[in-house]
Parts: sequence; structure tokens; C-alpha cells
Amino acid sequence: MGGVKFIKWLFYFLLVSFIVISFFFAIPISVGEIGISSINLAIGDRTFYINDLDPFGAKGYTNYNNTGISFSGGILYPKILEVASFLSDKIFNQGTTSTTWNTIVISFAAFCAVITHKLLYLIGNLVGGKKTGYICILIYTICPYTYYYVLCGGITNYTLLFTTLITYSCVKLFNFKELETHSAYIKELFLLTISLLALSLLRPSGGIFSLIICFGILAQAGFRNWSKLPLKVISAQRLKNTLIIIAISTALISINELFKTRSYSMAAINGSLDYGGTFFGYSRDLLRNKLFLLSSTNNLLDYSKSVLYKIIFMVSDFYAGINDVRDSFSVTGEESLFPFLARVSIGLFYFIPLSTISILGTITFRKKILESGLILPLIASLAGVSTCFFGCSLSRYYFMFITPFIISCALLLNALKLLSEKTKFI
Repeated sequence: MGGVKFIKWLFYFLLVSFIVISFFFAIPISVGEIGISSINLAIGDRTFYINDLDPFGAKGYTNYNNTGISFSGGILYPKILEVASFLSDKIFNQGTTSTTWNTIVISFAAFCAVITHKLLYLIGNLVGGKKTGYICILIYTICPYTYYYVLCGGITNYTLLFTTLITYSCVKLFNFKELETHSAYIKELFLLTISLLALSLLRPSGGIFSLIICFGILAQAGFRNWSKLPLKVISAQRLKNTLIIIAISTALISINELFKTRSYSMAAINGSLDYGGTFFGYSRDLLRNKLFLLSSTNNLLDYSKSVLYKIIFMVSDFYAGINDVRDSFSVTGEESLFPFLARVSIGLFYFIPLSTISILGTITFRKKILESGLILPLIASLAGVSTCFFGCSLSRYYFMFITPFIISCALLLNALKLLSEKTKFI
């Protein structure tokens, strides 16, 4: 437990230190600045989520790119920003571009990070024991993006919090022996319901995650033998019926939200399909043109080659993009050198090792992942991240759903650590 306490206090120290430093120095990113002292906090798609002239007014885009189309995203994150605006305006008489507003928004994001940190340890402990839990929080603590997204105050940390909370609830409900009181069941079912609803109301990919979880719960209800479950304080039939009600109701809400935000999703996809920049030095526009020319011929061989090349391009662009090992989409627009170098370094030395070990961990510990209930959030996370296949592949979309991947990575690292300790005595 000494190691866990050290990592916990190290996390708190780093979190507070970065926030305090940002009070004196704004941190430049590819577009704008982050931190308390930033003039206009770069929360990500700021004009989409808040109107600085009317923070309590309509959200979204009107007449997007002169197409005559108007749309908005999920309602939850704009409402969170409205709460920050209310506190800043009504109590401190400060606007949305003030350090007061920045402090409130960053504090909300920091709270999400603290809860996520705690939940990661609890999930790792349930799935693989205390050492796995320790490695989980270590992975999260050393990630630079943990503090970057706090200083942004954007939607990323909220999405990560609720995906982690859902993962925790799923794993806890699968570990029936851990639930010894009726109130424990009520608490876990309540947390699961609230998290599913919140994630559905945040963004479309969150709705997809929630929908997959709901389908998984319904599949469990239909195919699992509930009469043999070791339940102590609640009947199997009652738990089954409750989960069915939760799954159906939240699935309907998720589908409704996906339908309401379909214009936003399609605009994002259509815009992403035309993004420029280079793909490891090769112009994306030139690459698309060549693929189009190959597919336009009447030659079956050329058409087959275009399909194969497009698959290679999409898969490579997806994997490189979510791991931040890619060329920039518009590097010429970046005035600061630091964001570019930081992104590439984090991709090479953090995300690529994490993703590789996570894949190996998932394969190695597939039985444990299946039995612990982690399989359901893992599939849902893959579905959430897979939306990058049809748009711009960026690490923040990966980071939103990274919890199951951290767990599977920690499982393998813990096993390797135990193996290395045993070989010392051979």
C-alpha cells in the first residue's frame, strides 16, 4: 500500500503544480492557450460549446460553412459550462474570458481526473489484484495528457470519467461476492444508470459506448443462467429485471441522442474526410486523388489495388492518429514548436507502448477479461474509438475511452513483473 500512497500523492502534487503554474504562465498549444491565465481558454471547439457574448444562449453552429445547416452536440457539457458561467458571473461578476471562469472550468476537470484516478485503482484491484490497481494508477499518473486535458477544461475528462465509472460498475456487478448488502447493489445500479445517461448526453461517441453497454446487459439477461449466481441479499430475478429496465431505458435515450445529433456527426465526418496535411510526408490530398484515379478505371486489378491501398491507408492513419504518431494535419498553422514536439514524443514513448502492451494483454488475459466483466466496456471502448475510422483520428478520442486499455496493459505488466521476480531465484 505504500507504493499506492506514493503514486496517489505524486498525482495530487503534479496536478496542483500544473494548475498553479498555469496561473502565472499560459501554456501554448497548436491552437490557442490552456491554463488559468489563458486569455481565451482552448477547451476544444469553444465556439461550438459556448458563446462568449451570450453564455446562456443557443449552442452549436448556425449555417455551418455556409451550407444552411444548423446543428448542436450533446446537451450535458454546454450545461456544465453554463454552471461555470453562472458562478463566474453571478458571484464574482467575471465573464467567460476571465481567470475566474478558467479556474472554475479547470477545477471541474481536475475533480473528474481525481475521481478517475481513484476508480482506476479500484477496477484494477477487482480485475487483477492490488498490484494491477497500482500499475493502473501509475500509467494514468505518468501520462502528460492527464494534466493537459485538466488544463483544457474540455469535454475529454468528463467522457473519460463516465466511461471509467461505467467500467467500474460493470466489473463490480460481475463480482457478486463483493456486493454483500442490498444498499451496495442499489449504489452500483444507480452509478451505472447515471453514468450511462450522462455519457449519452455528452457526445455521439459516448452514446455509442452506452448503447453497446446496454446491448451487452440485455445479452447477459437473455443468455446467462441467473439461477446459479451466488447472490446473497437480492434475488436473481429482481436483479435481472432491474438491469433489463436500465438497459432498455438508457438505450432508447442513447438512440434518441444519436438521432438528434446526427447532423453534427455527419458534418464532423464530412469535414474530416477532406482534412489536409501530410500522411508521414505524403500529401493526403495527393494520396486521395491517386486512390480515386485507381478506383475509377475499368481495370479490375487497379480497382482491387485501390481497395487494398485504401484499407492500408485508413488502418494506418487510424492507428497512428489515435497514438499521436502521425504528421500534422495543418502544421503550417502552428506558431509554437512545443505542441508539435510534445505530441510526437508522447505518441512515441507513451501511447504506442501502451497500445501495444494492451493488445498483448487482452490476448493473454482474455479469460480473465471475460470472467471479470471487463469485456463489455472493452468492446464498447473499441466501438467508441472506431468512429475515428470515418473521420479525423486523434489521440483525444482514444483517451476518452482509454480505461479498459489501461487495465489490460496493467494485467500484462503485472504478470511480467511477477515472472521477472520468479526468474531471480532460478
